Amino acid sequence: MSAAIINDLCAWCFCLFLHLCAPSWYQWMVSNTPEGENFNDFYICLILTGVMICAFITDAIGTHSVFGAFVFGLIIPNGPLGTTLIEKLEDFVITLLLPLFFAISGLRTDL
Repeated sequence: MSAAIINDLCAWCFCLFLHLCAPSWYQWMVSNTPEGENFNDFYICLILTGVMICAFITDAIGTHSVFGAFVFGLIIPNGPLGTTLIEKLEDFVITLLLPLFFAISGLRTDL
C-alpha cells in the first residue's frame, strides 16, 4: 500500500510540474510563429519528443506510459497550435495506429 501511495504521489507531482511548465513552452512556440503562418516542423518535433519523454518518465516511476503522454496532450492549448498538431497527426493516427491497436487488441482477446 505504501508503494502505491508513493507511486501516486510521483504521478501527481509529474502532473503538477507539467501544468506549471508546459504552458510557457507552448506560449513560446506560439509567440515565435508569425500570425497567419504555419508552425515550424521543429516545434512539432519538439512536442512529439515531449510526448515520448513524458511517456518514458511515467513508465520509469511505475505508472503506465500512456498516462504521461495523455497528461502532456491535455496541456496543449486550443488554438492554432492544437489545430496544426491535429492536421499533421490525424492521417498517421487513423491509417496506422488505429488499425494496429485493433489488431493487437483482437489478437490478445481470449474468449
